[in-house]
Formats: sequence, structure tokens, C-alpha cells
Amino acid sequence: EAPWERDRVEQEIDAVLAREPDPTKWLDAMPLTRAAFEEALRLYPPAPSINREPIEPETWNGLYIPKYAAVLVMPWVVHRHRKLWDRPNAFMPERFHPENRDKIDRFQYLPFGAGPRVCIGASFAMQEAIIALAILLSRFRFDVTSDTKPWPVQKLTTQPQGGLPMQVTRRA
Repeated sequence: EAPWERDRVEQEIDAVLAREPDPTKWLDAMPLTRAAFEEALRLYPPAPSINREPIEPETWNGLYIPKYAAVLVMPWVVHRHRKLWDRPNAFMPERFHPENRDKIDRFQYLPFGAGPRVCIGASFAMQEAIIALAILLSRFRFDVTSDTKPWPVQKLTTQPQGGLPMQVTRRA
């Protein structure tokens, strides 16, 4: 979607991997790669909805919520809300650059949920994803093979309907 961003991410990865063999040290050295990944999670959250049930009745903003009512938190909607994000449907990794990260409220970005029931593996998943992404993008280039924009569907996780055909080429 943003080839100029891909080029910048590849340059960052190439520079870091050329000087640092320890993958655990890549994470802090690749802020652009992490920002691009977090922006992808914002646009396509792994869990597009999160179910909760209050254990006691609650009134919130004048709305009565009975005990055990089904309450849905919708990261897909929150992540694309125009009152929370400038150009919410645009891919803008700079939102997640370290100098901008403090501007994002903790309930504004919730790809792994929030509060006491946030995904216990969120930190590990982020680390693992950044390392895997760095290894893959250091060796290969991925290009979408169709002009058709993928249509996301909600199953257990967000998935592209019909898959996401790509051409994979080895990088020089």
C-alpha cells in the first residue's frame, strides 16, 4: 500500500542486521519497522472484536448495563474512528514513531485488548513478529499480485477474504 514506507523499512532492517547479529537487540534499533507493524495492527487488528460480560450491573454515560450482558469492544471501529485518528484509513506508521507514541491513549489502540484481561502474550507476540518480519524482509520482497484490494473478514481473527496472493522474490 505504501512502497516508499517499505523501502524505508528495508533500509532500516538492512542497516541493523549488518551490524547486529543478536535478534534481541534489533527491537530497539528498528523503530520504523515496529511503527509500520503497529500501524498494520491498527488498520487490521488481529481480534476485530472483544467480548466482555460485567459481573455486576453498571451505569456508564447514562446507559444501564445489566449483570452478564454481552458487551463488545470493537478495536476495528476504535482504530478507524475519525475523532481518535487523523486520516484513520490511511497507512501512516509515523503515528507510532517513538516521538509520537505518547500521544496515543491506551484505550485508543488495543490490538491485543486492554485492561486486566489484555492478551498475556502481547509483548512476546510483538517481539516475535518484529524479529520474524526483519528476517523475512531482509531476504525477500513481497508484492501483491492483484489490483484488487483485499476485503477483510472477521473470523476468529481478521483475515483477507480469498487470501492474499503475493509474488515473493529474493532480495539481492
